[in-house]
Amino acid sequence: MKEKLLRSFVVAKNEVNGFAKNKAADVLKTDGGEAYVDTGVKIVIAIVIGSLLLVGLIALMGDNVLPMITDSITDMFGNATVTP
Repeated sequence: MKEKLLRSFVVAKNEVNGFAKNKAADVLKTDGGEAYVDTGVKIVIAIVIGSLLLVGLIALMGDNVLPMITDSITDMFGNATVTP
């Protein structure tokens, strides 16, 4: 009984090892897929484009939108000053 159980464990171990070796060989043989460098380049491009958009929006807000809002608020309330 013990030998039969031991033999079945050895067979199972050999099957798992054979599967793992075949799977590893298949992965190493394939030349498709995405490399780490490609992913890194995509991330850097996304960060650069995002930062350029952010800088552009901040410049637009500072030069055009905020002065218009300030003028609108000043016109709406007049030049009234708040006294404590």
